[in-house]
Amino acid sequence: MHGALLALVLLPGLARANPFFQDQTGQACVACHIAGMERDGRNGLNSVGHAFSANGNRMPTGNQNAVPQMPQQGSGEVRWFKIVSRNSDKVLDVTSASTRDGANVQQWDYAGAQSSQQHWRLEEVRAGPPAVARAVTGAQPNYARYAVNVDPIAIERPILTGKAANFRTVLSEALRDAAASGPNFAGHYLVAEWGCGSGCIQAAIIDTTSGAVHFSAPLAGATGGRGELDSKSGLEYRANSRLLLINGIPSNDHRYGEWAYEWTGTELRPQGFTPKRGAP
Repeated sequence: MHGALLALVLLPGLARANPFFQDQTGQACVACHIAGMERDGRNGLNSVGHAFSANGNRMPTGNQNAVPQMPQQGSGEVRWFKIVSRNSDKVLDVTSASTRDGANVQQWDYAGAQSSQQHWRLEEVRAGPPAVARAVTGAQPNYARYAVNVDPIAIERPILTGKAANFRTVLSEALRDAAASGPNFAGHYLVAEWGCGSGCIQAAIIDTTSGAVHFSAPLAGATGGRGELDSKSGLEYRANSRLLLINGIPSNDHRYGEWAYEWTGTELRPQGFTPKRGAP
């Protein structure tokens, strides 16, 4: 599915490629039309392509080495790219970083160098213009992928200032309950949950080493379960992983489905979304 989709994304720009470029440089036309898969809005050319066109379809003297090289089969070199939408400035993202056949792709905010579900490598399928590329994604976002060691440490009292002061009782009780069992999330953190109405879940993430209390936007009033996800807990997480799942609707979005987040130490960073049927 991914290969077919990307062919549709890339081929319109490549169809306008100038064959003189490949004849003179020996490189596929993507080398002058795409730079890091981010188009600059001027006929899809990157700086190399503009220099080539402005010089009468000839590489300027001394610029031959500036031509980006496509990875060659068997060369051992692997280069990864992000694919950015000109319309939204968002990147191509594999839903929930799935590696299964038929997985959905979507546009999403770029999550950084560690977000392998948003990174793609280009492989030449056949020689000559127009070049056709296929994409390969990163690993499935399971708990093991975000694994951390669980710290056997004494749990500090929460710092109940600011917003945390409004939830003094529930946060203190959560820390008291955790004293016997230890952290329940991301190595040395504790997810404290409480209800906020029918199907509504609020939660805070407490650093058990410092007592700092973090409130993350997706957990300010998430709606869990129901519909296709009725058999799942609204929130899923483990002590030995930075991965947190919301099965339902996070408080900062309206879409119903499976949401995957990575805990960075200060915030929940989106990792993927899988739409489901039967929204509340």
